[in-house]
Amino acid sequence: MNKNLMLQLVNNERQKAGVKELVWDSRLEKVAQLQSEFMASCNSCTHASDSGNLGTRVEAQGFSWSGCAENVAEGYKDEESVVKGWLTSSGHKNNMLNPKYTHFGAGHQKGFWAQVYGSEL
Repeated sequence: MNKNLMLQLVNNERQKAGVKELVWDSRLEKVAQLQSEFMASCNSCTHASDSGNLGTRVEAQGFSWSGCAENVAEGYKDEESVVKGWLTSSGHKNNMLNPKYTHFGAGHQKGFWAQVYGSEL
């Protein structure tokens, strides 16, 4: 996965909506990558994880959050197509454009994609 492209695509959408750009965060990247790997291992697109809920997973990587959200997807071939897919879903789009989120990370494994958004305390 090209993390610079993923961040650019998301920030382009935020800019169109008049929302401040996100900053790439390696801790949230790790959360997203682990979720992508988990989904690939069980061959299921899910927010569930054997490592706990999203808040627990974010905290485990040392990110003290006041808010966090996750987008997951399966079967998209590249960053452009998965972002377009998320934009067609109101819940995923709301996560992407939510002005309270300031930090961002994403991951990909064998056709499974994850994005994690966060606001640090």
